[in-house]
Amino acid sequence: MKKKCIIIDVENTLLDVVHRRHAILRDKFSNTSSTIEDVRNDPKLYQILGKDKSTTRDNFYNIFNKSECVAQYPAFLFENAKTVIENFIVSGMTVILISGRDQSFEDAIKKELSNATNNLNLDNIEIYFKPIQQDDVSNYRTNSLNFKKNKIQELSGDFDIIAYVGDGDNDVKSAAEFNIPSIILLTSNSQEVQVKNEAGLHFCPNWRVVETTVRMCLESNEEINKLRQFMTQTYADWMQNINFMISIDVTIASILCALSATILSEKISINVEPRIVTMIAMFLVFLLSFFSLIFCIRGFTAKNTSGANSGNAVKMNSFRQMIAIFFGLSKNRSIKGDALDQFQNFQNEEDTVKQASAHYKFFYEQYKTYDPNALWNHRFFSIRASNYAELYAERFASKFLIYAIYVIGIWITFIFVSFLIGYLCN
Repeated sequence: MKKKCIIIDVENTLLDVVHRRHAILRDKFSNTSSTIEDVRNDPKLYQILGKDKSTTRDNFYNIFNKSECVAQYPAFLFENAKTVIENFIVSGMTVILISGRDQSFEDAIKKELSNATNNLNLDNIEIYFKPIQQDDVSNYRTNSLNFKKNKIQELSGDFDIIAYVGDGDNDVKSAAEFNIPSIILLTSNSQEVQVKNEAGLHFCPNWRVVETTVRMCLESNEEINKLRQFMTQTYADWMQNINFMISIDVTIASILCALSATILSEKISINVEPRIVTMIAMFLVFLLSFFSLIFCIRGFTAKNTSGANSGNAVKMNSFRQMIAIFFGLSKNRSIKGDALDQFQNFQNEEDTVKQASAHYKFFYEQYKTYDPNALWNHRFFSIRASNYAELYAERFASKFLIYAIYVIGIWITFIFVSFLIGYLCN
């Protein structure tokens, strides 16, 4: 079973970098008289530095985007962030930090997180930084988004990711790509979030609420996993119910076919004039019942319930296979790669280590993954597809039977009306 983990963005989620921004403005741009709250309420510094590209704005970001700035102007952990992260670790979850900054910032940010003020123990925390590349204003966010997506995809192979805690739309997009719930800490940057996440999008005013929300996501995941197993079993039971309904359709269709064919062959004499009405009615009943039987057989036909061919009829090889099965011969009765062939290969394998791990090979050949969650989902969708392959056949079969019964009803009504008119006339 995969270990559960929580992914947390670093800047503006774990670290309150408003302090860093304010310190730079105070130290390097004395002509700007702004308070910490002014900086917090102006995440892009439009009101302080202006919207247009300017020398002042360029100078600020030249300072802010250097690793030396982290050491010179340290940021502080948000209130209760340290306690909540420690609680996650104690509860058995792995805490993973992801930064949009590149690896040139790694040493500085690690020192910042573990300094005397923040005092965050990084021994049990994994932290990842974007590879060093030439970023400018136009591609910084795109590169950060791609890095986060790639890292989440990589981590998904080893961890059951409960949620992604961040502050901006890039964090939501990264999580949504892999159906991971997003938790947004309402910092200055969180007002930028304008994207949706069908897996869940939660806004939290502080880290205590973040902790509660993560617990809720954890419980929700467990409930969803239970529900998936329940629905998988329900679909398996439903398949038996569909088979039962098809067997009823077969019985009714067979009776109607036999009855209508007997009447058509005049083995049962029904003295109704004009005779053509009975012939047409019985022919329609026979035809509709016949088509119903065909659809029933389609529904009964053995189908694949796993792998890429789920819901499709099991393939047959050749005339030789038919002869082998008819006479009970072992040779030629299987197709290369089918269950019988795989079983024979398994028996012929002399290496017990390979025998012990043969199920891994089977799962990968069938589903191209070893991930338990992915395999459960494959099973869920496979059996559901098989159900619907039978269900549609049964629906057409029953529909034709209903039409046949309508015809019989109309025919009987005609017989009754004809009898009644004849009786009254006499």
